[in-house]
Amino acid sequence: MKHSSTHSVSAFYKPWKVTFLDHCARMGGGEIALLHLVEELDISKVSPSVLLGEEGLLQSELERTGVDCQCLHIPVSLNGIHRHDVLRKAFCEPLSVPRLLKTSLLVARQAIMKRALILHCNSLKSDVIGGIAGKLANIRVVWHLRDRLHAGYMPYAICRLFGSLSRIVPDGVITNSHSTMLSLFPEESITSAPTLQFRDVIHDGVPLRAFSSPSPIRRDCELTVGMIGRIAPWKGQRVFIEAAKEIHSRFPGVRFEIVGGALFGEEDYEREISDMVAGEASEYIRFLGYLPNPAEVMRRFDVLVHASIIGEPFGQVVIEAMACGIPVIATNGGGIPEIITDGENGLLAEMGNSRDLANCIDKLIADPDLRSGLAKSGRECVLEKFTVCQVARKVEMFYDHLLSA
Repeated sequence: MKHSSTHSVSAFYKPWKVTFLDHCARMGGGEIALLHLVEELDISKVSPSVLLGEEGLLQSELERTGVDCQCLHIPVSLNGIHRHDVLRKAFCEPLSVPRLLKTSLLVARQAIMKRALILHCNSLKSDVIGGIAGKLANIRVVWHLRDRLHAGYMPYAICRLFGSLSRIVPDGVITNSHSTMLSLFPEESITSAPTLQFRDVIHDGVPLRAFSSPSPIRRDCELTVGMIGRIAPWKGQRVFIEAAKEIHSRFPGVRFEIVGGALFGEEDYEREISDMVAGEASEYIRFLGYLPNPAEVMRRFDVLVHASIIGEPFGQVVIEAMACGIPVIATNGGGIPEIITDGENGLLAEMGNSRDLANCIDKLIADPDLRSGLAKSGRECVLEKFTVCQVARKVEMFYDHLLSA
């Protein structure tokens, strides 16, 4: 039931019951951000519950924290649709629409049973399912966009469709960067007054308890340069390997490590990366696969590299490394420049350019004072702007404004 009285919703319905929806339970960047947010919410203001489309590590982590979490077991034929096939498989195949409606009805029933005031959708697929469910349950819907909608990431038609739907389906839209917001509303100014909708940019944050010990800065050149992230072509592992091979001839004592696993059908690319670091390259480049605790892995890095070849929506691993006191090199696109100012709290390299990336790595290997200065400034930046505590307070304020409208 929607409420028109500011006083009744804001004063008498706290804690507000909010149901979060995510089609996925694998620990991608969006799911890690969701876990951090739910853990940090003030339970005197927000009573969270979570609906997941599948079983997985995210469900275990949420249950460990005591959050009400339920698996809906969304059919693989719906939940496993790749973003490039959404239009064809979700809307054009004979059984797709009934399957989508059935799943949305299930979500609507769960939201009603949990007496939710808000259905907070955390992924593109959950946006579609939750958008329908919100209309069925007559509750407010928030889309939390953590993907930049552009042709390099998904088909142009789907980008336009989501842009159109975002104006009429959700009651509020949150994005994880200004870059993501502009990809959703490219022809509008972010500061312009939205029509019948709340929009806000809320950058992701890190829980400082997990990243509380800055790493010491080594003064020699026997360094470890690492890359952490999902194994996918657009994440740039190939560019990182090419840069590592170029650097090895000048700094043979430097070691390179790649951490991550394929999450959404990129196993062929994962095998390709494994093959690229076989043979002679295996002496100085290691592919470690997926490791569960990024903070522990990062602490052995002297430099962290982010090498995406298309604009990153935000850059969770970048702020995690900065929180650890590790100097960061990242590609100059998407939401990354909203985190890093080149030469002040990190270095920016041209996307897809292994030579430019190698030059940036060279610069840090040769200059321990530069590494130390960037590490110090990077950690100060995270403390000032990118903690999960700040994220939770901004989301709570967003709910307050939405429910008071």
